[in-house]
Amino acid sequence: MELIYQTIGYKSDNQNPSKQHIETATRNALSVPMNQRFHFRIWFPERQGLVEKYWQWCREHTHYTMSLPLMKYCGHVAVFGYMPARDKVAQANMGRDAAVYPRDCFVKDGRINWFGDWFNERRMELIRDYYLIMGSSAYEYARTLKQLGYFTGFGSCIHEYTQSFYDTFGDDFDGEPFVPVVMVHSGTKAALIKHKTTRQNINDIDVGGALVEVESQPSDKQTLFDGDKSFKNLPYYTTDDDGSLVGITAEQAREMGAYSSIIYRNSSENFL
Repeated sequence: MELIYQTIGYKSDNQNPSKQHIETATRNALSVPMNQRFHFRIWFPERQGLVEKYWQWCREHTHYTMSLPLMKYCGHVAVFGYMPARDKVAQANMGRDAAVYPRDCFVKDGRINWFGDWFNERRMELIRDYYLIMGSSAYEYARTLKQLGYFTGFGSCIHEYTQSFYDTFGDDFDGEPFVPVVMVHSGTKAALIKHKTTRQNINDIDVGGALVEVESQPSDKQTLFDGDKSFKNLPYYTTDDDGSLVGITAEQAREMGAYSSIIYRNSSENFL
């Protein structure tokens, strides 16, 4: 079974996916069957020289668990999100597709309005037409890069911090709001991987029944810390020269810079 490992740090000699491979992954991601393609955007920070700024934002303003020193060796990230449709596009679409939202649904008086009252009223439509295909598209992007030989990682917590994203990157989008939903980063050499070994047990379960579940699979996670958020002592790995996983301890992962963002840290710097 070809697993996509959750990479949270890269080696100093890591290289980005090639331009051709990025374009292949992008076309595959955009080709996922979807009901609604309006507002859908994929942002590539490296094309604006903003990767380091982006990783710094992830560390300071989200709870994405990673090693910031090692993630800075990753120069490629694709951020999947939503933006208002351009006026001429929205006008041309009027009468043919009801789900084109005005700019006020994205930002109003300098505040992101994506999760406002209007969102609650249209929640099911957004989940059905937007969020479901967003996840499928991001996975297809990661799957393509995995097949092309790269290590990847996902981050969906970024959607919780849309306002700080707008405050940090608004000028880079000429003041237009971008609502980040999920990111996929990728590179040739992984230095730090957070991998739940229970995923490998899926090979042993019976998937031939009418109702398939994995809840009964044993978990090998142990609570490492308790507080506002419990952090789990997930197995951590690095990779050898041929890309095979090599197990490391939680303490080694901590020494490599792996911990959750300041959003979920209290007085301890050791949270993973």
